[in-house]
Amino acid sequence: MNHRVFLKMGGKKDNMAYIDGNRVFGERGMVTEIGSDIWYHKRRVMDAAFHKNSLRDLMGQMGDISKKLSVYLEESSQKGCLDIHEVFVRVTLETICRCGFNLNDDIIFSEDNLLSDAF
Repeated sequence: MNHRVFLKMGGKKDNMAYIDGNRVFGERGMVTEIGSDIWYHKRRVMDAAFHKNSLRDLMGQMGDISKKLSVYLEESSQKGCLDIHEVFVRVTLETICRCGFNLNDDIIFSEDNLLSDAF
């Protein structure tokens, strides 16, 4: 099995994340690399997180968030119009927080949330 070392360098000038000494984020990082052999290699690093078994494990949490969204929309429909973009930003943030970082903050119902205000 091929293991990779993931570390964050701590300097004022160089505060980037690296895998095996190569940049992960930032200029020419994992997300911004244009299609090439380098991109393919970086994409393979992320494959495990998006494997069907990994996603299957998260389906229960995503189902709970969907039910929570349904309750929110039902309650909000009686108040009048709502900004659906703002609602889906909060749903996306709650999904990322819960599934990615195991944080159970109530972002969907919190209309005054600093995290969702950032977006």
